[in-house]
Amino acid sequence: MTMQARLPIQFYFVVGGTLALLFTMALQYPLVTTFPIGGDATRYILKLLEVPAAAQEDRIIEAGTKLFTNTSYPGAQIILATSALLPVPWPERFTWWMSLGHIATGLMIGYLAWRVSDWRAAVASIAIWSLTFVSVLPDIEDGTLAQLWSFPFVIWFLERCMQRSWMWAAIAAVLSMATHPISGAIILLVGAISLPIIFRPSLPHKGRLKLQYLAFTIFITLAFASTSRFIFQSVRSVLTAQLPFESSEPFTNILYSPFGPFLIMAPIGVFLLMRQKPVYQLIPLLTFTVLGLLLAFNDRIGAGFYPSRFLSYPIISATVFAAIALPTLLKSAVPYKALRWSFAVLLIMSSALYTWNDNSRIFAFYESPSKYARLHPHEHEAIEWLKENTPADVFVVSSNANRHSEWIPILSTRQWRPLVAEDTLWNLKGDALHVYLKDTPYTHLALFKHREKPSDLFPLDDSAYPIVFENKGAMIIQLK
Repeated sequence: MTMQARLPIQFYFVVGGTLALLFTMALQYPLVTTFPIGGDATRYILKLLEVPAAAQEDRIIEAGTKLFTNTSYPGAQIILATSALLPVPWPERFTWWMSLGHIATGLMIGYLAWRVSDWRAAVASIAIWSLTFVSVLPDIEDGTLAQLWSFPFVIWFLERCMQRSWMWAAIAAVLSMATHPISGAIILLVGAISLPIIFRPSLPHKGRLKLQYLAFTIFITLAFASTSRFIFQSVRSVLTAQLPFESSEPFTNILYSPFGPFLIMAPIGVFLLMRQKPVYQLIPLLTFTVLGLLLAFNDRIGAGFYPSRFLSYPIISATVFAAIALPTLLKSAVPYKALRWSFAVLLIMSSALYTWNDNSRIFAFYESPSKYARLHPHEHEAIEWLKENTPADVFVVSSNANRHSEWIPILSTRQWRPLVAEDTLWNLKGDALHVYLKDTPYTHLALFKHREKPSDLFPLDDSAYPIVFENKGAMIIQLK
């Protein structure tokens, strides 16, 4: 009998509704915003723009090489490069690809839940994952596109390991490493811990063997936890400036979110899954969960190494476990099938509405010019002026005190360089400034007023350098 023949008719309606929910929640981002809300967006785009820049200068081989070598995330850069298929310009393309990364992850979570349980868990996991968009996951607000797009490969690796498909697991590991090295390192550590247990020869006493598997996994995990403080603190002692101590988000913030009820269900899902499947088969997923929790709260063991960036990993596990628990809990509590489905729909939809409203407040904050959380309209107007009124070969400089200036080369397509506070340009006047500028390629100076005072940076009264554009928030000075 085929799989399609075994599926009930309501499966197709439920899947359709769940996919509609996933797409609706994810597409709210690109449809209601005009700029990415993540601070890392410009860094991904600027790296990618180096590739066509080399190609336009007939350096085809160099352009192909740059696609793989000018970034720590070559896999993510290739994925972002495919955004050229969209008929939209930057920066909208970035927001669309962030949303598509969330959708791809949701579909892979559904696939994993289906493989370890059934179709009910699959559709429940997709619905629950849709509730994590923005308000629960840190990736959207941080703009960490590489990490977000690594999740489908991480999930694929876990599923393949659990099915003992080693060739495809190895391919998934390579893709995960290429997309986001930290995600790749996590699954390599998962493999190092879980694969020896999976390969261990079977023994006749199955109950005792399960306990041995659990004991061995707990031992390895605790060993990692006990040494992580030493490892992270040792790294920080060498790279103090690059690794500031960061605290994780309060756990109560997640509990108070729409994801909170499902987080509470997750331990029940772990228990149910361990009753349904051999423990050795679940070792990769369980190991991934424990490591994710340790990393997400590594500040509690003295590390403080970007714990919020690791929160997404245990959220993925919790989504799968909660999806396994939800159908069983509903079946135990509500005897009638129609009432069970009604309650499930009400639970998901009420949580989705709360998430939608919560995300709307976040997007409104970033879109508000008064909050100055993204490129201000005055600054955008100045950049557009550069694009429309200057030759293509001009060279724009600005202060690096304002990261909004990173949008200059993206939106104006002009050469651009940020100057540090100690740069010579800011400390010269008169003839000394004239002599200095003759030896530089700089043709225009862009100053954004919201975080810097132009008169403190440059002699505005020098007639040799006319102000060619000015509004309330920005100023452009012609240097040559």
